[in-house]
Amino acid sequence: MLAKLTVVKEVYQPSEPIKGKPGESYPESHSLLCLDMSEPQECRMEEMAFYRLKETEKPLYWGKSVGKTFLVSIDKIQHNKTGSRASLLGRILPDTYGTLTFTAGGTGTGKH
Repeated sequence: MLAKLTVVKEVYQPSEPIKGKPGESYPESHSLLCLDMSEPQECRMEEMAFYRLKETEKPLYWGKSVGKTFLVSIDKIQHNKTGSRASLLGRILPDTYGTLTFTAGGTGTGKH
C-alpha cells in the first residue's frame, strides 16, 4: 500500500526495560509522526500515525524531515500492546522525499 505522508514531528523513544523480564528491553526507535495526505481524501487514515525509521534511513531523514511530504510503501501497520499507537513499517520511496508539497484538496505534486 502506498501512502502520501507529511511529517509533523520527529519522536525519539529511548531503550527501556520490559517490566517483569529482567535483562530484556524494548529497542530504541526513531519515528516520524505523520499526517496522511493521500488522495482521494476519503481514503486517508483519520488518525496521525508514526512511521518508524529503519537503521539505514536514520542518517538520511532524521533531523531534517519535519514539514516534508513523501510517499511510503507500507508493508505492515503495527500497534502497541494497548492498541493506542499505530506505527507504519515499510520504506520511504527516496525519489519522492521532499519533492511533494502539501496542497489542501489537491494532489500536491510540485517541488519544494
